[in-house]
Amino acid sequence: MNQISNTIPEVSFEFFPPHSEKAEATLWKSVDRLKDLRPQFVSVTYGADGSTRERTHSAVARASSRPPHRSPIRSGDAGP
Repeated sequence: MNQISNTIPEVSFEFFPPHSEKAEATLWKSVDRLKDLRPQFVSVTYGADGSTRERTHSAVARASSRPPHRSPIRSGDAGP
């Protein structure tokens, strides 16, 4: 029988690149609302046809420039 772990679940989020300035504003509001869940990582989908290439690169650059919001969750975990 498997034992249930008492650890905090780890989550990640995948976002689609915004197609407009309004969608971009919504994306960043969503990212801000979800940050308290402390995702292990976030990713931005890269459109197969390349139509969202610039917005994808922009979103990744902006997300990468934000300092990570992490704290130790396990005993002995010193965190970053």
